[in-house]
Amino acid sequence: MTVPGIGLLIATALIATVSGMAAFRDGRHLAAWRGLTPRESSSGQRRCLGGISKRGDRYLRMLFIHGARSALLAAMTQDHTGKKPLTRLQRWAVDLAARVGHNRAGDTGGTDHQERHPDR
Repeated sequence: MTVPGIGLLIATALIATVSGMAAFRDGRHLAAWRGLTPRESSSGQRRCLGGISKRGDRYLRMLFIHGARSALLAAMTQDHTGKKPLTRLQRWAVDLAARVGHNRAGDTGGTDHQERHPDR
């Protein structure tokens, strides 16, 4: 199984940084650890989500953001040319970029937008 935007450089940096993937229950916990989830400042019934928390390894976060932006650019190019149909993940990424903008969709990999709007 391959993940768009994750290549040899990101995979080896991730393995070198994380001692074992068993420490994370799922991908969302890994995203929180690497600092790509929204900062939360909630109290009682009020839920307030800010920008990405920017915690964790700065270099690894930068690699993941560049990989996400690259995968998003490839999906948008493929959508505009129309030569091949988009996968569900690519269609979701292109639609997300249309709603929230290219930079925000690429920076968070959608985790920020999903946390703010879980019904979309």
